Amino acid sequence: MNNRSLNASEGVERGRGPGTGKLFTETILDLAAPLILVIDQEGLIVRFNHAAEQFTGYPFEEVRREPFFWARFTETEDHAAVRARFFESLTIPDTQQFILPWVSRQGLIRWFEWNNTVIRDEWGNFFLVTIGNDITAQREAQVRMQENERRLLDILNVSPIAVRIAINQGRQVVFHNPSYARLIHNPAAMGDDPQRYYECPEEYENILEELVQGHNVLNREIRLQIPGKDQVTVFASYMPIQFHDQDAVLGWFYDISELKNFTTQLAHREKEFRRLIEYLPYGILIHQEGKVCLANQKAVQQFNAASAQELLELPVLDLVHPDYRDIVMKRATATLEKGTNNPVIEEKLLCRDGTPFDAEVANLAVTFNGRPGSLVVFNDITERKRVETQLRINANVFNTSLDGILITDPQNRILDVNPSFTTITGYSRDEVLGHTPSFLKSGKQDEQFYQNLWSTLHEKGNWRGELWNRKKSGEIYAELLSISLIRDAQGRVLHHVGVFTDITNFKNHERELERIAHYDPLTGLPNRVLLADRMQQTLALSSRSQRLLVVGYLDLDGFKQINDSLGHEIGDQVLIEMAQRMKNLLREGDTVARLGGDEFVLLLTGYREAQESLATLQRLLSQLALPVTLNDTPPVTLSASLGITVYPLDPSDPDTLLRHADQAMYSAKQSGKNQIQIYDPEMDALLRQQQEFRKRFQHALENEELFLLYQPKVDLSGGQLLGVEALIRWNHPERGVLSPQEFLPYISQTHLDSQVGEWVIAQAFTQLCQWQAQGREIPISINISPHHLERPNFIHHLTNQVLAHSRIPPRLLNLEILETLSLDNIQEVGEIIHSCRDLGIGVALDDFGTGYSSLAYLRQLPVSELKIDQSFVRDMVSSATDRAIIQSILSLASAFDCQTVAEGIENPSQYRLLLELGCQAGQGYHVAYPMKADELIHWKPTFFQPDRQVSSSPEY
Repeated sequence: MNNRSLNASEGVERGRGPGTGKLFTETILDLAAPLILVIDQEGLIVRFNHAAEQFTGYPFEEVRREPFFWARFTETEDHAAVRARFFESLTIPDTQQFILPWVSRQGLIRWFEWNNTVIRDEWGNFFLVTIGNDITAQREAQVRMQENERRLLDILNVSPIAVRIAINQGRQVVFHNPSYARLIHNPAAMGDDPQRYYECPEEYENILEELVQGHNVLNREIRLQIPGKDQVTVFASYMPIQFHDQDAVLGWFYDISELKNFTTQLAHREKEFRRLIEYLPYGILIHQEGKVCLANQKAVQQFNAASAQELLELPVLDLVHPDYRDIVMKRATATLEKGTNNPVIEEKLLCRDGTPFDAEVANLAVTFNGRPGSLVVFNDITERKRVETQLRINANVFNTSLDGILITDPQNRILDVNPSFTTITGYSRDEVLGHTPSFLKSGKQDEQFYQNLWSTLHEKGNWRGELWNRKKSGEIYAELLSISLIRDAQGRVLHHVGVFTDITNFKNHERELERIAHYDPLTGLPNRVLLADRMQQTLALSSRSQRLLVVGYLDLDGFKQINDSLGHEIGDQVLIEMAQRMKNLLREGDTVARLGGDEFVLLLTGYREAQESLATLQRLLSQLALPVTLNDTPPVTLSASLGITVYPLDPSDPDTLLRHADQAMYSAKQSGKNQIQIYDPEMDALLRQQQEFRKRFQHALENEELFLLYQPKVDLSGGQLLGVEALIRWNHPERGVLSPQEFLPYISQTHLDSQVGEWVIAQAFTQLCQWQAQGREIPISINISPHHLERPNFIHHLTNQVLAHSRIPPRLLNLEILETLSLDNIQEVGEIIHSCRDLGIGVALDDFGTGYSSLAYLRQLPVSELKIDQSFVRDMVSSATDRAIIQSILSLASAFDCQTVAEGIENPSQYRLLLELGCQAGQGYHVAYPMKADELIHWKPTFFQPDRQVSSSPEY
């Protein structure tokens, strides 16, 4: 409401700068390239150099008119946070440096490096000098450099060429791509000395010397000796580079080992036949007269021989299992004598160490070195037979497993399910084939859950977790599900395999154990065990978020007497009621736990400043002090004593924090009970300061230091005075006249809040009587806080005022309630407004459009007037969005038969546009400043009023 906030433009003309006059220094600042602003402690720009005007598109005369005008240059729309950071900056003595983008009037965004410095003038006023240097080009260059580096690394990581970078004179690897790791057979090559892989270490020394002399080494054939591998031959190139500002050696290598081996084989074997034999994927043996005369490398590998030489001249039957030697002899004889080829059969052969293996074998008649022989082609099928056996076992497991199993295709359509799937879900195999498993969803997991599931599955290849599904009968059950991806050799997904177990009974049992282990059986609050866990979590959250954690220790005053006089059953009911009140008052992220008896612990999180929690804790004590009404028992009244400590202001461990809060609670009891004591000395001083401020304000209320100013509200089409809005001020003896924002927030939600409201109503009626005696009837609008409006005696007091001033028509009083403040009980508030209207008093919604439930308010609250918030009026001429919002509000007002009043009209353009849009009334500094009652009686409209016949296409 307006008597709680001073429009910043009230103080523009009164803003003080660090000296006056166009000094030589200021001329230099205007010529400076950086943006330079000087901002006073009220948020007003008092210096704005030429560079700032050029970039923002705003002249100094425009930006100086209202506090925090400069907040619109930032990208954030959270102007409250901007204001908070500004006031925090005024308290920091050192120069602050940070990087933040600004947006010009034309929407241009550029990045600036800001330097903030706080100065004081000769009168002790604080000013924030902020200097912004444009670093947009540097940031863009840095982004491009980082992007190029990323692209280069991407290329290197997929390159088949092995690449490494080494520092420390080429002795320590600091980068390598996957191809290099494969080349040296070492995936953890970082930090390696590359010389260890050279067959001739001196060769690497010579290469490094050449690089030092400024010569690049290109395409040199190098032999490497890789641990665990044969010798590797590479084409290698080297050159010196700079890597992360260090001298380094870049090396890249191409493996030519296979080419060298192939050439060597060609030189020692027969050209065509031997090459064919060696590179066939099957084992090849040729035997003549019962002895091996040729064996390829595949045969060497499958017989586990050291070399082909080991097999030559070996009796061929030594390589055959005894059970199959007769068959081999017969097939060999047939091949040699008849020249026939034998079909493929399965045999058992023997490795050189005597280990048998299964093989598919074929015999062919050949001529080798001019003599007849038998060529044996064989392939080890041991693994294939093992897989076939495993498949048979898997099929048996699939059909007999007690876990449900389903297999889907890449599109997640079901291909097969096992019998346990049917047992658990109730769906038969024929009912689910071709469908996706989504028909099982219970609705208990949201879409984000399933998005995360699929993301993890495709990233890691598997997912395991718990979820809730629905059976064919409609029953919801819990399952422990594992999903795996089956891929082909190219990495493409072939199938999804899901295996799940019904864990509903386990979850129910787990939930019951959780409740027993972590919750108080009487109140349902967390117990000591869960409290300890919550404290660890909230302490960690406080450390990460740099927010405060308030730890409270609460003890009920007089609870023992209730137990002694009324019995433990009544005492238990009181404890349950007190626990419920605390849960209802605290926020969702806060914790209230019961330690035992009538002792409770509170954990309040997320506060930037400790004093923010005091209002909540005071309301908590107020709620606990309300009477408790129980069946067949007179109302019971008791209070509570609360001790608190604040982490990290009190940087202690959990047990110590509780002990400190407990000590503060005992201090509260010793000080009279029903109060808060703070362990931290600074917080204690803050509480005392707040209590002293409220005592001082009570004194101001009792000693007539408060007074009202009145701001005219006029008919926009004719300029006639329609009424005034009463705005509260405090004439402080030491600090001068204070605006509402300097004192009303500190009495919010207290008894003083309602006292001020009653005082304003009484003053308004007194003023109406005075004006009536002077022959004038001027309606007065006054602001009422939700706390005051919802007081049980509000209508009673208002009715008494109406009856006490029976000669004043009630229609001359209008109540304004803030639409931006949450009303706890909108139905009850609607009944109160009906009662006001029954008395003849109108009710308006103030700051309309800035809250979250405007339409809901209009539907349920019988208001007669909407006040359009000045934040929309301020930029309506230049902002199509704000104009659209105002048009929407006017349409809503017309639909609900409400009058409209625009706040904050500052210039003729706003006045004209509001009139064109159909707004009925308005107020603001263009119309008139707030004034005293004796000034208002003689006030005449002197502001600019456009002709009623206005252009249908105004210039915005």
